[in-house]
Amino acid sequence: MKALLHLARESINEELDQQTTVILEPYQKQFNQIRSVFITLYKNKTLRGCIGQLESQNPLFKNVYDMSKKAAFADPRFDPVTLQEVSQILIEISILSPLKTIQTIDEIELGTHGLRLHVSDRSSVFLPQVAIEQRWKKKELLEQLSKKAGIQKEGWKKGTIDIFTTEKIEE
Repeated sequence: MKALLHLARESINEELDQQTTVILEPYQKQFNQIRSVFITLYKNKTLRGCIGQLESQNPLFKNVYDMSKKAAFADPRFDPVTLQEVSQILIEISILSPLKTIQTIDEIELGTHGLRLHVSDRSSVFLPQVAIEQRWKKKELLEQLSKKAGIQKEGWKKGTIDIFTTEKIEE
């Protein structure tokens, strides 16, 4: 799985360098299963970018390649990663399980499950580690998920909640 971290870094460097081309074939053979990912970038232990997808029809290697570039250069919350700082960036890859719609919030295990909230035309997502990092209890997690979706803090009660787990690989 460390090869996926190498692919993620190569992908970012390819975008910065413009003269390097990542050869995807070796990754294709090993990581061809259909899996969704989130790529999270940190600089000095602070979030520097995070992009991913919950559902995908693309193989794992392609998603790591694409989402690494998006996390580094297309997260609207941050300026694009620069050549000067790329060596200070640490990469974390979260490989997602398929989504499962829950019937009751009792099914949510903090720190184990990531959540997607869908209410009307709004949605938001938190990876499993967010609740632990923020020290949120379940109700606060759901309120923050609602806030992130741009709805009232109790808005989660009117929506659909999907859970998922992740396999995390980090530098």
